[in-house]
Amino acid sequence: MIRPRRLLHRQMFLLLAFLVPALLFVGLAFRPDIPPVSKPDLTLLAQAGFASNIPDNLTRVQAGEQSFDIGLVRNSSTTSSLIIRSVDPLLKPDLLVYWVPESIQDNSLPDNAILLGELMGTSFRHMTLPATETTEQGSLIIYSLAHQDVFTSFLIPSLSRARKGNHTS
Repeated sequence: MIRPRRLLHRQMFLLLAFLVPALLFVGLAFRPDIPPVSKPDLTLLAQAGFASNIPDNLTRVQAGEQSFDIGLVRNSSTTSSLIIRSVDPLLKPDLLVYWVPESIQDNSLPDNAILLGELMGTSFRHMTLPATETTEQGSLIIYSLAHQDVFTSFLIPSLSRARKGNHTS
């Protein structure tokens, strides 16, 4: 009674020993080379802080060894937006962008610094500047939260060259 079951088991084992690798190789042979790519949802990108409308008047700012593309967009008479990205990949973790109304003298984060957002990779980021009249004369500080030090800082380019218009956030 047990012998026919053992013979069936042996036959099934031999069959599966050849069938499973054959199915694996057929599956690998017929898989697509490039996975299908869908278009990103602009609403989700905007909610995450990525800029979907890039202004034409970007300014290249050299701050130490890093270069940044910066654009300023005036949304209304009281609010302005900053579009910023790093030209080269950043080699420090957890970089935050702060705005201060004055220029930076030492290499520390002032108490009056206002957090604008996070800088990641080489993607354009959209950040709303504080609604003050002195925004034109402020400085940006790129601060590494993980290292607890200032990565770089630089003056904001003049808002007089900024494009006036609607910007989706």
